Amino acid sequence: MSHCEPHWYALRVRSRHEKRVVAALEGEDVEVFLPIYRTRRQWSDRVKAVELPLFPGYLFVRSCLDPESKLAILRASRSIVEIVGTRRRPAPIPSVEIESIRTLINSTAEIFPVDQFEEGRRVRVVGGPFHDVEGIVLRRGAHRTIVCTVPLLGRAVKTHLSEGNLIPVSAPPSG
Repeated sequence: MSHCEPHWYALRVRSRHEKRVVAALEGEDVEVFLPIYRTRRQWSDRVKAVELPLFPGYLFVRSCLDPESKLAILRASRSIVEIVGTRRRPAPIPSVEIESIRTLINSTAEIFPVDQFEEGRRVRVVGGPFHDVEGIVLRRGAHRTIVCTVPLLGRAVKTHLSEGNLIPVSAPPSG
């Protein structure tokens, strides 16, 4: 049996199923990390403190991700959509990024998620027929889709793209 170095990976899970997936993965040979933040929510009759996922729809696992452990992770819960990666290959996350997230959530600073696909944001498509094409977010669509303009042949077209197939481009949009 070969020894492999475990790495961190992101799991995309069904919306609002993050804690359920963490519980399902507890019996597997993986370390699970669900970063949460605390906020207050207004109900009609009261204000309540709640804990919510910092990255809704995502959590992190640390594993060798050999074929056996990959299958065990994916079979642990029907709420697991995929192991995040590119071109159908899981992409490891540097440990320093996970430790940075841990530092943030353990600090006394107030933290909360920010929508990385806000209107006007430049994005790159990382899957599907528009792979590697850059576009600009126009608005959010239904079912976790993003409506983007995508330049083709010196013109722009409007299309709906899955949030999971987009990454933000660091440079701010020009214009």
